[in-house]
Amino acid sequence: MKKENHMRSSKFFHVLHSLVTLLTITTLVTTALAACGTNQPTSPTSTSQGQTTKTPIKPKKDQEKTHTITFDPFFVQHFMRGEHDNTPADVAKGLEEQGKDSFPKADAQPDGSVSTILTDKQLNNDIDWYTKGRQQSIDLFKRAHTSTPPDYHYQLSKDGRELTVWLDKNMPLDNYSAILVNFPLTSGYLYYLNGGTGPWDMHITINNVHTGRTVQELLASQIPGDFDRNAFGD
Repeated sequence: MKKENHMRSSKFFHVLHSLVTLLTITTLVTTALAACGTNQPTSPTSTSQGQTTKTPIKPKKDQEKTHTITFDPFFVQHFMRGEHDNTPADVAKGLEEQGKDSFPKADAQPDGSVSTILTDKQLNNDIDWYTKGRQQSIDLFKRAHTSTPPDYHYQLSKDGRELTVWLDKNMPLDNYSAILVNFPLTSGYLYYLNGGTGPWDMHITINNVHTGRTVQELLASQIPGDFDRNAFGD
């Protein structure tokens, strides 16, 4: 009887010792994990037994970067207004009609400017589109040729604000428009899309390709109204 009681007592203390050891190890592991910074922001949730537990709160994804582009009132008035776009509000609507991948939302401001907010993707789409448009203007200009050398050519300053062209009155109208209208227009858009602010314009010097004589100097904002094709003479 004493041996049986002793064996039961031994088993009891053995089991008790195992439980104490397990609890001690669990406590040490929990403490170590907390010390290693594994604690995360948590939110309470209910279990099926009605007990309240905590689950980690997932961090929110960073919002996509955006860019605010503002077209100056001078540029809106002289470059962006068209036959049917008579007001800044009309210009803003015209931008939106280009589609959500270009200008998803544009607003006319009280000072006459037009602003839009673009994501990185939309901004890159617009820069790419106007860069290609400007290159197409140059390519079209280069398709025209004089009857005798030298050929039509142009020169652009490093800051993109001074354009010098060598032309004559025989150049086809489409080629005139390419270098004197479309090229400055796309350059202006790119100025603002690349972070430029304030009024933008381009000074243009027109030389006679055959004599080298300067026949006219004007601003891009004055074209086509003030361009005089007869200034080249006979």
